[in-house]
Parts: sequence; structure tokens; C-alpha cells
Amino acid sequence: MTGVEGKDNCQKIVDILGLRTIFPLFMKPPKGNKRSGETRTENEEHVISCIASLVRNCTGSNRQRVFNKFTENDHEKVDRLMELHFQYYERVQAVNNDEE
Repeated sequence: MTGVEGKDNCQKIVDILGLRTIFPLFMKPPKGNKRSGETRTENEEHVISCIASLVRNCTGSNRQRVFNKFTENDHEKVDRLMELHFQYYERVQAVNNDEE
């Protein structure tokens, strides 16, 4: 979500309580959708992209609301974020090793 419309959309998502929908998907993404062909990994990537856009484009109290989601429940969302970081880091390392 980029540009003026992207920023407005991000603000609107937070205003209409869309964080209630996005963060459960972040914590436990669906296994996949046979109909659309999306995998769990693709769902994770889409949700992470949405959260990154929210952090980048929201301002003021809406940005603070996004950040507050990461401090709920003893920072469980930060733990999940670190778990994903290490997963992606291992993938990048594997590709780099294959190239050498």
C-alpha cells in the first residue's frame, strides 16, 4: 500500500478495527486455500506485508495502536516476528550457499 491512497487505506484499516482481523492471521496463518491455491507461506507473506504497510503509513495514535498490538500478551507478537525473521534468514542463507 503505497502513495496517498495507500496511506489513507492504512489509516482506515486501523480506524475500522481491522487490526482485530490482521493480527490473528499473523499469529496463526491458515494452512492454505485449495480453491485459490495460496499456501501458508504466501498467506504469511501477505499479512507481514500488510503489517509493514501499516507501520510505514500510519501516523499518530493509529501508529501507536499498531505498535501496541506487539506488546499485548507478554509480547507474543514480537516472539512470532522473531520466529519468522529466523525462518526467512535461514532461507536466504540456504539460497546463498547454493549460489556458492
